[in-house]
Amino acid sequence: PAMTSTYFQLIKDFHKKVFANIYLFYGEEPFYIDELSDYLTENVLTAVEKEFNLAVLYGRDSAAASVVNYCKQFPMVGEKQLLVLREAQDMELKKEENLNILLSYINHPQPSSILVICYKYKAPPAKLLKAIVGSAQAIALESKKKYDSEMPVWISTQVKNSGYSISEKAAHMLVEFLGTNLEKINNELGKLYINH
Repeated sequence: PAMTSTYFQLIKDFHKKVFANIYLFYGEEPFYIDELSDYLTENVLTAVEKEFNLAVLYGRDSAAASVVNYCKQFPMVGEKQLLVLREAQDMELKKEENLNILLSYINHPQPSSILVICYKYKAPPAKLLKAIVGSAQAIALESKKKYDSEMPVWISTQVKNSGYSISEKAAHMLVEFLGTNLEKINNELGKLYINH
């Protein structure tokens, strides 16, 4: 089945320890991409497993082949290993052979590996997205920019989920000052909670 998911659905799955083999988080709004990849980095492995089975790579410093080779290894301890590929948009995927290495892995992922691809600010190569959406072992999530009109509701929801409440007027003021940068707004909300 085509696997595209929503942020809240994924967080629910993560809480139940239900993980796919490959995640592609992409889009113009980096906030959810960071939130989801950080959640996985924190919670998939135990502290001991992290020592051995966690790798964080950056697109500009990584070849497709080395990403795939890592994913094909078996975990040294425990049952899972996790590779987080940050800033994948900086990776050399224009070259057909690099993209193909990644595509062939997506078609046959290692069951004990979880690969998280963070692709910010733009759409990933069409073939990559198609392979992930077409795979039963992979999940794609697009993190879209929010419109000004959606922001007050987003802010109220974030605040409510943190156990506080905020007036509509205050939510609108935050948008006026901070625009639609979710990370900035979330940081400001964090400061407000501390002051509370």
